[in-house]
Amino acid sequence: MHASVLAPTGASVTAPLGAGMFDKEITGFSIDSRSVQPGELFFALSPEDYARHCFTATSFGDAHEFIPQAFERGAIAVVGRAARVEGEAELGAFKNRLLLVEDVIDALQNVARGSVDKWGRTIVGITGSAGKTTTKDIAAHLLRATGRRVLSSKKNFNNELGVPLSVLQMETAGARPDDFDVAVIEMGMSMPNEIA
Repeated sequence: MHASVLAPTGASVTAPLGAGMFDKEITGFSIDSRSVQPGELFFALSPEDYARHCFTATSFGDAHEFIPQAFERGAIAVVGRAARVEGEAELGAFKNRLLLVEDVIDALQNVARGSVDKWGRTIVGITGSAGKTTTKDIAAHLLRATGRRVLSSKKNFNNELGVPLSVLQMETAGARPDDFDVAVIEMGMSMPNEIA
């Protein structure tokens, strides 16, 4: 995936991005600094991001503390919360690879939305309170049986983080619009009244 996909993050940068930054290929996406692989884009989530999106903020740490480790593991760039990163002296060496946003989860979702928009294909969303993964797998199987080329999300990554990560993993795994006719994506619920 070409680094130009970063445009939808709405990010400002701490310094002009390195001259060759947008010529680079992004090989994956991560929200866990411990599992970042070379070439991946790391989204540094903070308790503020989790709280804003109604996750239990106290059960999550602040990934901004691990930005240097993400770069050591080979991250191509990091998307971080502007209010959390600005003024951090230890990040000076990486300033031309930091993309600063107001909300990191929004940025992750916007990059995934940009990919889906670029696909221009039918997207089937499977949601509900129980049985989503099984239903997704059955729907994908039935669509394949009709001769359609089907792309479906893996596992049950189905929340506000999992859906965009699934979409981006599909794309970095080689999914191109010419390779499929329909995508089947599982979406969970996490708040009252999300499914009516």
